[in-house]
Amino acid sequence: MNSRMIPFIQTLSILVSIACLTPSLAAESTLVTTPLQEAAQSLNRDEQNVRSQLAREANGCSNLSQIQKKFPEFTQLYCRPMPSSQALPFYRKLESIVGIGPQTLPCMAALTQSCGFTIGSSYRSAFLLDWMYWNSKVDQLGREISEVLRTRDVFYEQKAIIEAREYIKLDQAIRSGKHPPEIESSFMNIGEFPMAKAIEYVAQKLDLKVIESVTEIIALQNHNTAMQPLIFKDDIWQVLHSPEDIQLIRAFYVFLKEHLRGDPKDPIFRRQMAKRNGGWQKLTELARGDHERIFRVIGTLATQRSWALQKFADALAREGKLTSEQLLALHEGHMSYYLINQLDERTSRLKPNGIDVEYHYFYPPQYSTDNWKHYHWFANAHLGCQLVLRAGLSPESARLGTELLAMTYEYVTLNLTGPSMKAMGVDPRISPVLEGTRDIHINTQGGDFGARTCAATLRKSSP
Repeated sequence: MNSRMIPFIQTLSILVSIACLTPSLAAESTLVTTPLQEAAQSLNRDEQNVRSQLAREANGCSNLSQIQKKFPEFTQLYCRPMPSSQALPFYRKLESIVGIGPQTLPCMAALTQSCGFTIGSSYRSAFLLDWMYWNSKVDQLGREISEVLRTRDVFYEQKAIIEAREYIKLDQAIRSGKHPPEIESSFMNIGEFPMAKAIEYVAQKLDLKVIESVTEIIALQNHNTAMQPLIFKDDIWQVLHSPEDIQLIRAFYVFLKEHLRGDPKDPIFRRQMAKRNGGWQKLTELARGDHERIFRVIGTLATQRSWALQKFADALAREGKLTSEQLLALHEGHMSYYLINQLDERTSRLKPNGIDVEYHYFYPPQYSTDNWKHYHWFANAHLGCQLVLRAGLSPESARLGTELLAMTYEYVTLNLTGPSMKAMGVDPRISPVLEGTRDIHINTQGGDFGARTCAATLRKSSP
């Protein structure tokens, strides 16, 4: 095989790694001084709000004491972290012990509260709701989808706050000399990844310039101690050292939070939410029309769940260089991933067939999709844009690059999904194929829009 293919093959193989979250269970409050005092104070305020919301939700659980008395092992297990592979078995336990219905959300909140809001219980509750959302089971809870996602996001925020505090403590220890730097364990300093098997016959047929450009821009990294892939490493670094980029993600997060405080039953609020492409218009306003900045900031910080927070906050803290602005940008970018999803559901429209849902709020005019995975669109819009601006590809070649990467990724994951779903007791035959096809479509659409938009900007700026 051509040696120039190796980085691309490595990238593809790492992209299909399974994320195994194994964070610390520590949840103590953190006393800090500058430069992270602002971040600590902000996290403390957020946590008070989060815990009060979960406490109000927990009041609706009428049989917590019975569950704790009758199923002590279940309640103890609830406090501990849950591997994602255990979602289905634990869902069945939840179904048999708590029941799936109006009592489910309140009792999940009550169980989390009884655990002391540990990172394990918060993540278990959040991921179970995510799993139910992915598998079209949230309608059994007797609430609107957006309301379920709002509770899910509160659980995720509690988890993220605990994680962010750990990075504050680490940074403090480094600055005070009470902790060895251990710079070599930071993902910013790891070397090349070991070669892994991938689909060579696909890569051999691709255009080398496209392959090399995609591989360079993705800059995919993976920490040796966890199997969480991270893409756009270099671009995230740029965002974290750009006051304008940090300002954009933080202002956008304020916009999301303000809108999510509204009452979905309020007719004025509903009219605001019904504004077509309203979120995209707000992003354009906040970025002052700079679409490349939108793609870069949203496409890197708000598309990768908690991975950017976990890796960059850890790396900067280990060098004693983490700032409040950076930590809050990473934290709020991480939470934006979920809040965009929640607002997407609130603002979605039913298609004329009365079955399919149309998502439009965070997308540009004349565009909508029936795929809820906004992160695919924004990440590939950034990739397509950068393939034009940095690699000099034509919009057509950039679109091809994003499409081929999506096809390759879905091909590999499809071959992993079938056996894993069968092992979990789920019929693996048709659903993964349909989902993969739809994901390729939204990936390619995002890449195409990003490439064409940035090519037009480039033409305007050329003499």
